Amino acid sequence: MTPLREGAFEGGAQAEGCDFSRVGLASLKDILELGDTFLNILLFIPLGAALALLPRSRRKPWLMAGALALPIVIETTQLIATPLGRACQSADVVDNVSGLLIGFVIGSVAGFVMSRTRANPGRR
Repeated sequence: MTPLREGAFEGGAQAEGCDFSRVGLASLKDILELGDTFLNILLFIPLGAALALLPRSRRKPWLMAGALALPIVIETTQLIATPLGRACQSADVVDNVSGLLIGFVIGSVAGFVMSRTRANPGRR
């Protein structure tokens, strides 16, 4: 959650609304700086992994849809709840969804490996 301040938006002129200066994936340089971009991605990896590890059920697609909507809800809250003093940024949504997807892939691979290990306990 980036604090709302002059300069939080590109050019520093916009004091209200959302910053849409980045709507695509972050550059590798931005991710490796270990700043907001890295932390926004990292924050959602566990949720993505947990969703991937859930057993199949009728609720799982709804939980996944809710997880994908969560970054949008967070940024919309930051836009509407001005007393929070937070900035709404499209880049945060992209980074959070990237973290969800990375976590989902990690969880899927882990689930596959665990199912293979359980199916063949004596094999190495």
